[in-house]
Amino acid sequence: MQELQDSFLTGSIQLFLTEFRDSIVRVPYTFVQAEQARLIAEEKHVPYKDALHAVLAKEHKAILVTRDKHFIKLSDVVESFDPKDLV
Repeated sequence: MQELQDSFLTGSIQLFLTEFRDSIVRVPYTFVQAEQARLIAEEKHVPYKDALHAVLAKEHKAILVTRDKHFIKLSDVVESFDPKDLV
């Protein structure tokens, strides 16, 4: 949610997420995962939060769906899909 707050008002985010509340799973992360993400972010010159999402998606065997171009640089960490490719 924090990343969404960079671009949207909190009320708008909460309204949007209400539609998906039964499907949302919060995934905690460890210090080790955070450190791994920091190193990847530095190495690949991508935002830390993107690297953290990649690390968590890989470890949880999740499908990462995004339009964020940073994930092209993270393709060796986790495969990502554009939403239009899944429809």
